[in-house]
Amino acid sequence: MSQDVEMRDSEEVVETNEVNEANEANGNDKDTNTNDDTNTDKNDKDSTDKNEKTPNIKLPLARTKRIVNQDDDVSLVSVAAYAAINAATQDFVRYLSEQAGLMARMDQRKTVAYKDVAEAISKNPKLEFLGDIIPKTIPARTLIQRGISVPKEPTGNVSLTNFFKPSGGSNAGTGTSTPVRTTATSTPAPEEEAEAIEID
Repeated sequence: MSQDVEMRDSEEVVETNEVNEANEANGNDKDTNTNDDTNTDKNDKDSTDKNEKTPNIKLPLARTKRIVNQDDDVSLVSVAAYAAINAATQDFVRYLSEQAGLMARMDQRKTVAYKDVAEAISKNPKLEFLGDIIPKTIPARTLIQRGISVPKEPTGNVSLTNFFKPSGGSNAGTGTSTPVRTTATSTPAPEEEAEAIEID
């Protein structure tokens, strides 16, 4: 059983013990308490129906620990803190997916797409902090109409070997018309040129 169920079970035991103690103090019989039990059973059935609609997915605690431990600022974390972070992450992911699902349902779709997540973030003030991470997309046509240049999709096939070859910004001799992607951090200086390895 999961921790949530165990905690709920222990809470229910406490509640039923309190009711039994109150009934004994009032002099009531356990048989007079049967109506209360059936009402709580109905409430339990209603709550389980709600839980069946949304699956109770658990994030692995080991993965949460690994993510937390990647932060250099964190030195020691207790097991209870890991569990709290894990529960908070589950609640956050559930909330974000519910909001994105609402956006998809508003468009009369069952599948959640990127635009639904971005729209949920832009419309919900609680999720506003994610605006820079998951921005709303703008169609290329709209950008062109506004006079903004749109980068073209690469055409042709670029082999892995040619993809990482530094060529000074041009792809002369590669046999493709696709520009070679270069970045300052990943392209070695010409005097430090690494030998390309071909994979068969």
